[in-house]
Amino acid sequence: TNRTHRVPHPVLIGHAACLVQEVPQAILDCQRAGIVVRMVTGDNVQTARAIARKCGIVQPGDPPGAVMDGKTFRDTVTDANGDLIQDAIDRVWPQLRVLARSTPLDKHLLVSGIQASTVTGVAQTVAVTGDGTNDAPALKKADVGFSMGIQGTDVAKNASDVIIMDDNFVSIVAAVKWGRCVYDNICKFLQFQLTVNITACALAVIGAAILTESPLNAIQMLWVNLIMDSFASLALATEDPTDELLSRKPYPRDQAVLSQVMVRNMLLHSGWQLIVLSFLIFGVGDVCQGSGNVCEGTLFVDYYGALRSGRPGAYDFSGVAGVCPPAFNASDPSTMDAAGKPLRPAHFCREAGEGGANQHYTMVFNVFVLMQARHLS
Repeated sequence: TNRTHRVPHPVLIGHAACLVQEVPQAILDCQRAGIVVRMVTGDNVQTARAIARKCGIVQPGDPPGAVMDGKTFRDTVTDANGDLIQDAIDRVWPQLRVLARSTPLDKHLLVSGIQASTVTGVAQTVAVTGDGTNDAPALKKADVGFSMGIQGTDVAKNASDVIIMDDNFVSIVAAVKWGRCVYDNICKFLQFQLTVNITACALAVIGAAILTESPLNAIQMLWVNLIMDSFASLALATEDPTDELLSRKPYPRDQAVLSQVMVRNMLLHSGWQLIVLSFLIFGVGDVCQGSGNVCEGTLFVDYYGALRSGRPGAYDFSGVAGVCPPAFNASDPSTMDAAGKPLRPAHFCREAGEGGANQHYTMVFNVFVLMQARHLS
């Protein structure tokens, strides 16, 4: 499930979220995960800078534009009518980390400008935290709005997408891990299920084109769905998120669910399974029923093993494709050779489904299921 075109995703938070002891490490985890954290607060510039430096939002080597007050921000990114100037905000937001003395309008302008920006070549995904009524426009505008469950107002909660029950920024990191884990599990499930379906459909097509019947009958197909859906759902739904998920950079929201790596894995896995199953279908099983691996009389087809073939009699041949010597009939000279000896006993070249013939396709079915279980692991 590897992804390409990964870009940093910003999160806008208030200064209150930075006052919790665990926040510096949580912000460091966000930065490691490719999430850029920006603080928007009503405090003065010096206080905001000190808090941001303590939390790790502002680093010593950051440019002067990393910290800006609300009035300077508005004058820079809006025109005389108060409308947003996209080119101007594109020059500001990539290096902006702290916006002090801000108003709710500044927060909304920043969210709108980042979402509409194409300076990085891909669309940005913006998450916003807030607890007050004035934060509602920004929470509604953001791709993901986080409101505070304890101190947040009802207006903020209704405008948000996620409510943080403990008002702790660390919960946002947990939400990121769970979101990535669930998404990865969905991708794994799709890759597994599509691999099974590609193999099963290919077998049905091969059987219809060559053997005039599917090697897997309807009951076996239902068992495949039952087994694969149940075990895949249990295995993938019970997988918990790990800290390694934060070491992966985010990817654009318009990225296709089926990546090139997933498609390649599906084709390689299904191709390998088809090779093994084709060998079992066409290279295993004898056309005639005899003593062990030797037929009583002419050996029509001697493939690997003494297993009775489940293929139709018309598929196997005795020197001529599609021709099985007729059973002996005393009144029919075509069933005897020149010396009057029967070309074959009556039990040779039986049609599929008689006697031990069912064992052949049962073996194919069991191998098919075991390969899917190995693929799942």
